[in-house]
Amino acid sequence: MERTDKYDIKNNNVAIFYKSLEFMGGIERVIIELVNIFNKKGINCYIFTETAINVLSDKIDKNKSFLISSIPEKREKEWHKYITELNIKFLIIHHAFHPYAKEDINTFHRHNAFVILNIHFSFPSPILFNEAFESYRKNKEVGEACDAVATVSEIDSYWWRSLNCNAFHVQNPFVPKETINNIAQEPYTLIWVGRQVEPKQPLEALKTLLHIVKAIPDAKLIMVGGDGKTKQLSKIVKDLGIENNIEFYSERSDIGDLYSRASLLMLTSITESFCLVLAEAKAYGIPAIMYEIPFLELVQGRNNGSIQVERLNNKALATVAIDLLKDRVKLESLSKDAIEYVKRFNPDNVLNSWLKIFKAIENKDSDSDAIIKENKIYDIIIREIYWAWNYHADKNSWKWDFFDNFERYTKHSLKNFTKNIINIAKRIKNI
Repeated sequence: MERTDKYDIKNNNVAIFYKSLEFMGGIERVIIELVNIFNKKGINCYIFTETAINVLSDKIDKNKSFLISSIPEKREKEWHKYITELNIKFLIIHHAFHPYAKEDINTFHRHNAFVILNIHFSFPSPILFNEAFESYRKNKEVGEACDAVATVSEIDSYWWRSLNCNAFHVQNPFVPKETINNIAQEPYTLIWVGRQVEPKQPLEALKTLLHIVKAIPDAKLIMVGGDGKTKQLSKIVKDLGIENNIEFYSERSDIGDLYSRASLLMLTSITESFCLVLAEAKAYGIPAIMYEIPFLELVQGRNNGSIQVERLNNKALATVAIDLLKDRVKLESLSKDAIEYVKRFNPDNVLNSWLKIFKAIENKDSDSDAIIKENKIYDIIIREIYWAWNYHADKNSWKWDFFDNFERYTKHSLKNFTKNIINIAKRIKNI
């Protein structure tokens, strides 16, 4: 990446808008870290919300935090005041579905300022979450109105460029407290961290543990994350007979003490965006066994400190875990790779990736470094969209039965509808 001193932003301040920072989710953590990186690197960055910041108030500079009205008439006047008084040149927004997103973009453009939409999800995720049409449509609409779109991975930037957005990959802000190698403390302990929701596949973690315990009876899984489903999982654990091999912990912001006990991270997600959990584990020297997520930035290249297997193949995941837990030399080598690999995700590289966007949109440029890696990237995009659609179809097979019966009884064919959808897909540039 180019050095930061090649682009002077000292007189061009940055604003970040997000409706509320009252939760400790991934987007909130990203915003807090990004604001702090900008300010520590000498760039004035102001954060705007519609509700007062309480939970995370100790993590930001109160002098650079402002409320913005949710009433349209007042909102435009307040933006005018802040843009003028604070000399704001760039606005970064994080939610295309905000009701005033287009109005905010127009307001900033009237002041000759630039707007960037930061998209935090990976490109196949809307299909998995059953919200594909509306999510793609809205983010494309808002993304095209903005001067640039920032994505969580290089592959995601290709996807959004194919949808006519001026997309750039930015490095996700991640500031580890320290990097340590601690995998020997509890040699047969694994850790799983995440919300207990379908994309994270917590049940797959239990199935994997069951296979591991058969080979290593002393193996233990630390499972962090609640969302009210721990009781349900506890019953499954009891039915599987592995209650002595698992510990449940509720969600919390700092789990360093739990990371320090683990030798392996088990990641059973079928999709991720950046995956802070994976970055944190690597910083602690904890290698990862995980289902394949080929577009994830944290697994690109060799010696990345993780081993991937086919999605939803818990037997294969357990086999890899058993092999590593029984081979301390291999585990130590993978741990060193993880520590070294995660060092590239540092504040300087985060800043440089954003400065690249600022410079490009001021010069009315696109991503000049977007060298088409031709078949490799587009093959991944097509394969991931295809996998997501098949997964979604399998999970909703009852709907297909319904439509089959609908056709049978009404004599009305859905083939024309399907053909129209396929034709739309074919028109997506380069895919």
